[in-house]
Amino acid sequence: MSEKWIDRDPTNEERAATALAAMDSQEKYDDARPEALGESIADLVADLLHLAKENNIDPELIITRSRMNFKAEVEEEADPDHPDMEREIARAEYLEVR
Repeated sequence: MSEKWIDRDPTNEERAATALAAMDSQEKYDDARPEALGESIADLVADLLHLAKENNIDPELIITRSRMNFKAEVEEEADPDHPDMEREIARAEYLEVR
């Protein structure tokens, strides 16, 4: 697999599209049922946590980091002038708690 580098952070819409592509690649999304998308997302997250565990990475740490990243990304996109420093502060606070 070739690495793809971009000179900017992806938008949240691009992040969501990447997640949907991951679900599609695993045939985890059955759009015939309205509740299928939520179930498929939960299943993909669970699969990623299994991947973390298999590689000796604490799944709870992944959940905590993911929540922090999600919050920072949503805040950043909501406020285009939101400084990247806010994300770095959140990460530093997280590392202090660890």
